[in-house]
Amino acid sequence: MSSFGHGCQGHGNTGHQTRLQFAASLLIINYTRSITMLIARTFLELFDQANNFPFPDQHLTADDFRDPETYCTVPFKLGDQLLGVLLPSTVAKLKEYNARQQLNPFLIGEDVIRFDERHVKGVEERTAVVRRLLEVWREERAFKCLAGWRDELYPVYGDPNNQPSTVAFVLERAAAPLFGVVQFGSQLNGYVRDPVTGEIKMWIGRRAMTKHVFPGRLDTLVGGGIPYGQTPYETMVRECAEEANIPESLAKHAKAVGVITFVYHTDMLGIFPETLYIYDLELSANVIPVPVDGEVECFYCWGMDEVKKHILAGEFYPGITLVIIDFLIRHGLLTAENEPDYVALCSRLRRKLDYAPPRYVI
Repeated sequence: MSSFGHGCQGHGNTGHQTRLQFAASLLIINYTRSITMLIARTFLELFDQANNFPFPDQHLTADDFRDPETYCTVPFKLGDQLLGVLLPSTVAKLKEYNARQQLNPFLIGEDVIRFDERHVKGVEERTAVVRRLLEVWREERAFKCLAGWRDELYPVYGDPNNQPSTVAFVLERAAAPLFGVVQFGSQLNGYVRDPVTGEIKMWIGRRAMTKHVFPGRLDTLVGGGIPYGQTPYETMVRECAEEANIPESLAKHAKAVGVITFVYHTDMLGIFPETLYIYDLELSANVIPVPVDGEVECFYCWGMDEVKKHILAGEFYPGITLVIIDFLIRHGLLTAENEPDYVALCSRLRRKLDYAPPRYVI
């Protein structure tokens, strides 16, 4: 099949493909409600759905306060530096845990939560305290998001005394939304140009049904969270090989084109402040991505009108909607002449976050 076709470039086993297609059909049925909620008439509406968590600097209406669980968050700080934000449900569980400990690891106030630095000092001790807490919560099944435990460590930044990295502590990736800590990821836009028309087409992946977060949704060609000890570039290269069978000899030609920042919230998963490092990679027509590690069900190569149609149908993982809007703007496919909300979209792609940024030392 030509790379300019609309078919799914997936696993070679036909029976396996059939089962996956059937599973995808079940997904559409079972997730109709959640997907319908994301259907929008405009890119700006989708943008606001993907960047839907208000922080104190945002104007809130009376309707916002009907759900105090969502908006009455408590900041988690180290000194004056924001590390995360906790929902009331998480704060309540944290108080219960703290009360059971001989030495309280946390100082929990109405307006701020901190490590008790009288006996929790430094990166290793903070990491150990958080690990013990999460192991208890996991065993108690206290939060749904911990069912997606991955044994993958994420760094939380904000310790000026830990130079040069400024890592404050490290935690299990699945627990990041409980603490509202910023998550960092790398996303690669893979695209081709039609040799006859010059038209740009994008490679789009469909997330595997086994993914804990947004199974079956559409995604960029490759992407993933940046684990402890890796840089954005290293993560991008690794994900290219693991998810799409793209070797480093090709991946190294990807161009770093900036970052996108936003904060997303769902009742089941919690708070997702995210910073995504974005890369573009133009591929030749004979390069066909192939799923490798089971993270991706299959790949499609779609013209941009087709991509827009699926975006407006709410079929993409929410944060990826912003990544593709950014791609459309940078490549001159969304302009002031064809998009009435052009200025608003451009201005909102990089939301100000009060978190400490990472320092990647190479």
